[in-house]
Amino acid sequence: MTMMIFDGQVKRPMTEAEIENYNAGTAARDAEYHTVSRGIRNKLLLECDWTQVPDSPLTDAERETWATYRQELRDITDHTNWPKLAKDDWPTKP
Repeated sequence: MTMMIFDGQVKRPMTEAEIENYNAGTAARDAEYHTVSRGIRNKLLLECDWTQVPDSPLTDAERETWATYRQELRDITDHTNWPKLAKDDWPTKP
């Protein structure tokens, strides 16, 4: 695939070195998206751990609703937009 860049007003093919630099930067950005998205997901799971303990004040139905939400968080890595999730891609907290 030939990549193009704008050098001022001139559109020219990228050199091999430029393509390599671009791809390295893209890989680093993708790794950062993974790290951030997993961090958000893990934080959301930690915040609702209490809902699944036997002595939580929730009813069985409420506990089940939270369990479903928690499973959706665990499955978020299968989302088509993973790891570049929009706000609406995340499950809704009960």
